[in-house]
Amino acid sequence: MRAAIFQTDQKLYTMGMTTDVMYAAAGGSDDWSYLAMQDAGNTAPLSYTFELRDTGSYGFTLPANQIQPNCEEMDNAFDLAIQHVIDNK
Repeated sequence: MRAAIFQTDQKLYTMGMTTDVMYAAAGGSDDWSYLAMQDAGNTAPLSYTFELRDTGSYGFTLPANQIQPNCEEMDNAFDLAIQHVIDNK
């Protein structure tokens, strides 16, 4: 997924456990989705957190001119992840 994002706009996203590469933040949607999958019987649930492509200048308020490129990066990353699930189910 990281490579698919990079191939889109040459933006390099950091990859790793959220608490290792960003900060601890309990109670997010990633926590909820992990537990929901586990409760549904998934023995190997996965959960992902994606932050906006900002490098520290704008925080959570991404400028309008960066929204479309950010969406294109995420679209390519998720297409790859979905195809992986389809191919390996």
